[in-house]
Amino acid sequence: MVGIHLHSPPTPRIPAVRGFPGQAPSPEDIRKAKASGRVGIILGLQNSEFIGSQLHRVRTLWRLGVRVLQLTYNERNRFGDGCLEPTDGGLTRLGRSVIRELNQVGIVVDLAHAGQRTALEAIEASELPCIVSHANPRRLAPNPRNLTDDVIRAVADSGGLVGVCGWGPICWRGGPSRPTVEDVVAHIEYIVELVGIEHVGVGLDSPASCSPRLSQHAADINATYPEVVGGFVAQFGQTLDARYAVSLGELPDLTQALLDRGFPEAEVRQILGLNALRVFEAVWKRS
Repeated sequence: MVGIHLHSPPTPRIPAVRGFPGQAPSPEDIRKAKASGRVGIILGLQNSEFIGSQLHRVRTLWRLGVRVLQLTYNERNRFGDGCLEPTDGGLTRLGRSVIRELNQVGIVVDLAHAGQRTALEAIEASELPCIVSHANPRRLAPNPRNLTDDVIRAVADSGGLVGVCGWGPICWRGGPSRPTVEDVVAHIEYIVELVGIEHVGVGLDSPASCSPRLSQHAADINATYPEVVGGFVAQFGQTLDARYAVSLGELPDLTQALLDRGFPEAEVRQILGLNALRVFEAVWKRS
């Protein structure tokens, strides 16, 4: 998305972005990628702030191939409050308008990083299932980035799902050891027991590759969001990833851990993708 200007009319760059290698903007594209052994890329953005009051930009995003849009990041924006705002003012009037537009064009509303009141009001405002793409139950891992039971239930009631996340600071349940795949499974089990197998998925929140820029990013997060990472960094140092289940290459470890814990193969398939595909089909059919 770098360098793309979201004007109302199409720009010359739109076809190039829409044809991004591996892009999977429809359920059928996802199935084709799976059948051919390829990774299908679903474009999602991690803040809606750049839309401003120009709601026509939502439709431009859809035409660029964006299929998931996160309402807020950790801070307040025009649409609602992030999870680190000390007073959660909830969904704004403009936020309700942007959710209507997202529903209309067929982009999934993602409430990762949103404050509790903002998330609950956004779910109520949406006519279609909402997701939280990467977070864990706060009851197991007390962290402002994680979700209360009320939010998890509301997401499930909307028909959506929570993507359990292996990122260290929000996966860590306390104690002397860094989180492992077993902690990820524990978060999955908690959500299954709370709202059912249909409403849980996996949201890795991990980079596809490592670079010096990633180390700088980790340092920036430490400085900017001590409420989220401070305890974890104090215990384990700068490395923010959980040891397992944080990359595509380690998904087989999570698959085996779920099977070892007694999940039937059909339920493992739901967790690893079919639940998300169900939500995508429900929302993207508006496209």
